[in-house]
Amino acid sequence: MSRSIGPSDPVRVAVADDSGLIFSDDYRSGWVEGFRKIGCRVEVFDISILRGTQVSSFSPYRSRRMPGTAKDVGRNISQWRPDLVFCHHGRAASNNEFLSQIHKVGAKTAVYLCDEPYEVGETARYSPRFGFVFTMDPSTVDVHRLSREDRRHVFYLPPGVDTDRFAYRDYSERDVSAFFLGNGTLTPRADWLRPVERLVEGARICYLRSNVAKGKKEWIPLSDHASHYSRCIVGLNVHRSPWMNELCWKRRVRGRNDQAMPWPKGLKKPDGPPRKWGTGFWNDGNLDAEHLNPRFLEMASCGTLVVNDNHRSELARLFPMAPQAQDPDHFAELVLYYLRHRDEAEAIGKACSTLISKRHSYAHRAAEVLIRVGLKGSAKGELPSSLGEPEVWLSQQDSRLRRTSLSSDPTGPCGRWSPAFGMSSISESGRKSEAISLDAPTPWLS
Repeated sequence: MSRSIGPSDPVRVAVADDSGLIFSDDYRSGWVEGFRKIGCRVEVFDISILRGTQVSSFSPYRSRRMPGTAKDVGRNISQWRPDLVFCHHGRAASNNEFLSQIHKVGAKTAVYLCDEPYEVGETARYSPRFGFVFTMDPSTVDVHRLSREDRRHVFYLPPGVDTDRFAYRDYSERDVSAFFLGNGTLTPRADWLRPVERLVEGARICYLRSNVAKGKKEWIPLSDHASHYSRCIVGLNVHRSPWMNELCWKRRVRGRNDQAMPWPKGLKKPDGPPRKWGTGFWNDGNLDAEHLNPRFLEMASCGTLVVNDNHRSELARLFPMAPQAQDPDHFAELVLYYLRHRDEAEAIGKACSTLISKRHSYAHRAAEVLIRVGLKGSAKGELPSSLGEPEVWLSQQDSRLRRTSLSSDPTGPCGRWSPAFGMSSISESGRKSEAISLDAPTPWLS
């Protein structure tokens, strides 16, 4: 039986934590802090053992555990009597036996799909098992809606940031020229990052080797991320290509057995392979990506100027002040420019950090989740969420208003801004009233 929640009762959120995820320490801990910050009672349950209970012949996780494991894990969480079981990523938690134990006691289940659209060929198959679905990328909202019987309870929710961990720091003591932290081997990152590594003295690119992982001496733990982001003058951010890789095309599309592995209802089979192989190892529909990645939010939250590629429309929409490059040469050009103009770098970094604290913290995202699943109202002042205000970034997305965009489309300004044109955001006089930008609108400066 579900629990009756009174006006003063804290919502009980069980975070189903897949601790086996390699690059997700900051996201997993961010959700926990977000729910706690808005007054929830939170308990974290490690469910990584469920990775071995998936039975799909096309899934990398085969059944290896003793029968009953999933039920036992589900019963353990149910005994805590949660109002909501929140699952980050969702692959491990998608086990039917596990979820059935949660649903038996009337608890709501929600999944945050943080690897969209790279894994949409798999996530569209298991997302209907959850009561509520939140996807990081708006391009997959319709896929998940059409994969469900009721077509409801699927929402777009951008990534967030733990603003306490990634706190603002000014530029007075920054001593690293340029910095990247993440898997630099994913297409097309190496092509964009290596020129910076060659041209920019003191630039640090972590990591450009595929075998760097937890436990290796080069690995930078989550506890050190913020200090690295706060020390650099220019942060580097290149989004990975969402298009399917060659193995996905050969096994999951061209060689697919439609009876053994039916296509999700919301996913259209591509006519052919992508014009370039990407990193979407389970992006069976070869969908394009629109979301901005958490790396940008974490660096920018520290007040760091972040130079980006221009392949994500949501970055251009949510942070029009953030510089975006059209190609690797332009990327290096922008990095060198902002290293020579630290005042501009700091001004843009501070503006992004301020915007994040007002709209993009995990507290905002957790509040959105509670409202959408029906555990809290959207009354003004009840939760630190902008839901109900005319903020498109938090609104349920209407697919009829969306257009399909290609990863190769420019998402920033129509004309390519170059340092040769002059200062990018602040005029020579330095007066805000005279600020001019050739590469982005400037209402944020007023």
